[in-house]
Amino acid sequence: DVPVTYSGTGSVANSSKYQDLTDFYENADLEAYGSDWTFTEGLLPHLGEFVEEFVVHNEALEIAQSSTVTLSVSSKYGHYLELKNGQAGVSLNGNDLSVEDVEIGTEIVIQIKSNYVSDVQEFTFIVVG
Repeated sequence: DVPVTYSGTGSVANSSKYQDLTDFYENADLEAYGSDWTFTEGLLPHLGEFVEEFVVHNEALEIAQSSTVTLSVSSKYGHYLELKNGQAGVSLNGNDLSVEDVEIGTEIVIQIKSNYVSDVQEFTFIVVG
């Protein structure tokens, strides 16, 4: 069996079907998989070990007051973005960072997190006038 997360209604072949990662880690028989598999709760299962590589493509790490900037980040194996600390007036929706009524000079720390390994990289935007 190959573990898959699948929210459709059809059948799958040669696989066990799970609604999401929580369902997988709660219900999958991890002992049934070979020793080549790597399982880390909350992350996608994968074969072997590897190091993720993140690249931030935004040239200027500044955001103007009351605006939105699209963050351009790439990775070798897949990633997602999070705000390191919740800050009033700051939001991150997908790759869109927005600020509203945030003091000029405020630092906003964005974390890039791998879908597969616990690698995290941070970069900081500064709010400008």
